[in-house]
Amino acid sequence: NAEYMGLKKMKYLLTREEVVIPEDIAATVKARIVTITGPKGSLKRSFKSSPVDMKLKKDEGKKVITIEMWMAKKKLKAQVKSIASCIKNMISGVTRGYKFRMKAVYAHFPINMREAQGGKACEVRNYLGKRDFKTIKAEEGCRITTAIKDIIEVTGIDLEKVSQTCGTIQQAFRVQDKDRRKFLDGIYVCAKGYQD
Repeated sequence: NAEYMGLKKMKYLLTREEVVIPEDIAATVKARIVTITGPKGSLKRSFKSSPVDMKLKKDEGKKVITIEMWMAKKKLKAQVKSIASCIKNMISGVTRGYKFRMKAVYAHFPINMREAQGGKACEVRNYLGKRDFKTIKAEEGCRITTAIKDIIEVTGIDLEKVSQTCGTIQQAFRVQDKDRRKFLDGIYVCAKGYQD
């Protein structure tokens, strides 16, 4: 252990990541708040909790967002790559959009699903033969469709909100007080991809 031996942990002088912005995308960076606007809409995200320098500059006719961190230790250094990945996901969202597909799995009692509130929620009935039903609301900016039997499609431009909506649906239909190795009834994510 380096600290036990009296040695300091190593710091990296400069950690830098660059994200190239496509021509048809508008981007702004102000006080570590990034806004990306494209054909499918606009996304805004704050990275104020991370001690990084963020700049939007033109390099050989291309727009580039640079993320820099000086004198970072190992765990802080990882944030630079994470922020770059988040910005890339935002670009993919406003150009192509995200689509997650969920499938209802059941052994005996068929799970009935239908969209509610104009695609802003999902209504599920007959889970494990129960009389009551659950209504799961989608995150803001997400849409739920149930056109195919036993399939729920969640679409949106924000990857985190689409993923959170799917996670909320899956957790709402976890089997309680039974052996989960035997009772596998539920609604699970079966495919992830883009809208087009």
